[in-house]
Amino acid sequence: MIDLHIHTSLSDGAFSIDEIIEFVNKLDITYISITDHNHALAYEKQNLSKLNNFKSHIITGCEIATSYEGYIIEILGYGVKPDIINSWYRDFYSDENLKKNEIWLFNKLKKLCIKENLKIEDDISLGEIKKGCSKRVIYKSLIKFKENLDVMGTKSYHDFLRLMLYNPKHSLFLNEAETYPSLKDVVDLIHHAKGLAFLAHPFEYAFDNTFEIIENILKLVSLDGIECFHPSATVENSHELECFCKGHSLYISGGSDFHNFKRNIGIGLSSNNLPINDELIIPWLKENMLIK
Repeated sequence: MIDLHIHTSLSDGAFSIDEIIEFVNKLDITYISITDHNHALAYEKQNLSKLNNFKSHIITGCEIATSYEGYIIEILGYGVKPDIINSWYRDFYSDENLKKNEIWLFNKLKKLCIKENLKIEDDISLGEIKKGCSKRVIYKSLIKFKENLDVMGTKSYHDFLRLMLYNPKHSLFLNEAETYPSLKDVVDLIHHAKGLAFLAHPFEYAFDNTFEIIENILKLVSLDGIECFHPSATVENSHELECFCKGHSLYISGGSDFHNFKRNIGIGLSSNNLPINDELIIPWLKENMLIK
């Protein structure tokens, strides 16, 4: 088994590195990558002794948020030099920039909700500012009112993000693009860090025409591969992505995108709880000397 998409509590995962190690070591997993959001802090010096406890071979990784035509998308980096990624992260996501962006997003989303006649608490405030807190604070306020749920048609925070805030066609479209690094900058950063850049989970974004958009992205940046195996992709979707990659000389990757056990997807599994096809992944890991 293989899993090149795992998150820890260093970003938005529920479990620490030690807990992930415990979970992974109970499974028959040969290769893994911790791909926390926007950084590679899991691979800093203070964590190296912990990582040595993995029975699996670990490939350095990260997952960086960017945008395309207003859609928030993510790029996975494999084999990256952690110090380069983390230096960029500490600059781009400095406390000052983070605070400025979250306040801006909070005020903008609040105005959008009022414009759409959605009810929110009068005394709503951000409190402690962390990455993503603006959207989560307003979401928690919105779902307290039944009349909002009737209009929103969802109780899921994931759907609130993907189908509403990140959807250019929705009235609550937040257009966060100006708070994210550009797509070119992200791919260039990963390549500068000596890594390979992969488009993460294309079917997660609910594009109208997924493959047409991937084609357009490839005209803008030099991706090395696509994450074909992921819980958001059906078995048929994964096969289509696999064929697309083969036709465009792109590498194929896959991962569970594990954050917690609430998603009902275990480490090392993709759609329908099927193991990720490591026969399509191991060759490029060897080719690029990410494994021996």
